[in-house]
Amino acid sequence: MISETGKIGEGLAVDYLKSEGFKILEKNFRTKFGELDIVCKKGKLLVFVEVKAAVSGPLTHDCKSVGNEVFQPEQHFTKQKITRLKRAAEIFLIKNKLPSDTEQRLDLAALDLDEEKKLLNLRYYENVTG
Repeated sequence: MISETGKIGEGLAVDYLKSEGFKILEKNFRTKFGELDIVCKKGKLLVFVEVKAAVSGPLTHDCKSVGNEVFQPEQHFTKQKITRLKRAAEIFLIKNKLPSDTEQRLDLAALDLDEEKKLLNLRYYENVTG
């Protein structure tokens, strides 16, 4: 189940991607390995975008504070998550009858939202698998 913050973050990420010339193919594609938040295309390039959003406290502005710890949404993007997303991407290719050699990339959109869930900052990382 997607949280309200997650839904807002995904909507903002979709807006950003469209402004960058991407065509949105699908949102929230679910597999047993996990969910692909956004699947989009630009030219021949197929891009799977993971969205991480966090609400910032009044004093943290660009990162979320929990107790005495401060972190950015990117810190929730782990190697294990990348492995699961790669498998989910393979399933997307199969279900959509796309060749396995389709040019593709896994990106990350990290968003900081204020307490009213308005966008403070969006950081976009291309090809997060290396």
